Amino acid sequence: MLSRVYLYYDIVFVFENCSNIDIVNLVIRLLKWFEKREQFCVSILPCNAYSMTISFFGDNHFNPNWLDLVCHDPVHPHVNIVKRISVNRTIAVALEEDIPQFIVCIRIGNKLPKNMEEILADDQSNSKFDITNAVLYSIFKLPNCTSKGIGSLVIKALLTKLKEKGVERFYTLSPIPMLSKHFTDMPSEGEVRSYLEKWIGPVEKFHLSNGARIQSINMNADASELRQSESWGMMVNYDYNG
Repeated sequence: MLSRVYLYYDIVFVFENCSNIDIVNLVIRLLKWFEKREQFCVSILPCNAYSMTISFFGDNHFNPNWLDLVCHDPVHPHVNIVKRISVNRTIAVALEEDIPQFIVCIRIGNKLPKNMEEILADDQSNSKFDITNAVLYSIFKLPNCTSKGIGSLVIKALLTKLKEKGVERFYTLSPIPMLSKHFTDMPSEGEVRSYLEKWIGPVEKFHLSNGARIQSINMNADASELRQSESWGMMVNYDYNG
């Protein structure tokens, strides 16, 4: 019987009947192979982590009660639920054994939005899933999620599901929540890029460790009080098309 699944960047190691001490010792030895090993996200997950499924708003098996979980969104708490599921926007719920773990808010369209005004603009289309780009503008873990390190599984399962629906390219519009803690005055675009590449904050660490790259750094991307206080309104497009 398999006792642990160990995820190392994009490599999966399966350990059979190993103690946690054995796994930790092997992980330490593996890390020594990498000069910049501090930049790699590692986690030990139970084997049932591979039961991750994705349900979109409007799917037959989507539970309408899941919409109430959007109240836990720490990224854009001011965006109401109607706006999130209207016209060219939708919500995906990541489930483990039918229990919601993550919620992802998505905008579908032909353009790559560089600010929240464009995310919330209504593009008329016949279907949410007949256009080129999917932009993930809010990704958050739910309070009842106890599994650690499953964010990479959520991203991979979500992109796979979107590809099945015909979406071709994948990006995010993401916050930089710790930026103002590292700069007294508003930094330049070059300074922000250098900061992001050091994986200091949780958001950039999450995306870059999952294989994304920095597409663009966008000034004045969000006029909300939250975004102004944490990053002078700056946001980042991450590119998941590598």
